[in-house]
Amino acid sequence: MRILLVVATEPEIAPLLGRLQHVSGSERFRTSRMNNAELHVVVSGVGMVATAAETAFHVGKSPYDLLINAGICGSFNREIQIGEVVNVVSEFQPELGAEDHDQFISVFDLGIADRNQWPYRNGWMELSSRSDVFSSLRKCKGVTVNTASGNQRTIDQLMANVSADVESMEGAGFVRAALMGSIPAIQVRAISNYVESRDRSKWNIPLAIKNLNEALFNELNMITK
Repeated sequence: MRILLVVATEPEIAPLLGRLQHVSGSERFRTSRMNNAELHVVVSGVGMVATAAETAFHVGKSPYDLLINAGICGSFNREIQIGEVVNVVSEFQPELGAEDHDQFISVFDLGIADRNQWPYRNGWMELSSRSDVFSSLRKCKGVTVNTASGNQRTIDQLMANVSADVESMEGAGFVRAALMGSIPAIQVRAISNYVESRDRSKWNIPLAIKNLNEALFNELNMITK
């Protein structure tokens, strides 16, 4: 079994790396072993462009049985607890479009993309994954942005246009690359903060990273035996 694990920054995955059997590679691309599987860990860099490019490059270079995108994220949904690990099953790009003075017009309303033409389904990109992987996690809908939301006016505008549970800067890039490769894929994220007017004193990044890495290790240990 060969697994590609894509993460934006090394700190998000450092606890897991310390528990893996390192075989070869560099800081950006490591080959490790876990039970009966070969695990490739890619540190893509922040953002959907970097994530899409790195994922597509490695998928095109060699075959994989499973793709995983892991990281921390913010939550719009207050029913999700800080530190909870979730399975983001679909992605939307709320910034993809044009401004017409004070009005935002999506690429779909502009008529330059079809909301029901591949890779979209009603404007969303949906991952296709194995039902037995991370099956116990809450399933969520995500939005991917270039600028993490921290202004209440921006947040209100975003939520008026789309209903989502979480926000990240990489999800949509990973999903697009995974769909292009027609490979089972999953996006696993831990909540570090609620999406609100920026106040880092309310964030808990250490807890999110701890819980994310525990979930990754336990699941990988189970599926690679």
